[in-house]
Amino acid sequence: MTTNLNEIYQAALALPLSDRADLAATLFESVKLAEQHDHSDPWVEELRRRIQKLESGEAKFMTWEEVEQRLAERHGKIQVNR
Repeated sequence: MTTNLNEIYQAALALPLSDRADLAATLFESVKLAEQHDHSDPWVEELRRRIQKLESGEAKFMTWEEVEQRLAERHGKIQVNR
């Protein structure tokens, strides 16, 4: 179990019984829904491919500022309303 997951597990165990029951039911429903999903869906495969690239380091996250800079370089100056 990862440290983060262990922390979540420990925090969940510290909840009152009714809250733990609600959490367990919610998690169980999410697992049931995931099992019902068609895993041959092309979007699921695309998400898996992208996650694998992120985890392997082949792909990197970009800040919004980096995205803006790339757009400006490709398409000229852009105006951003903030």
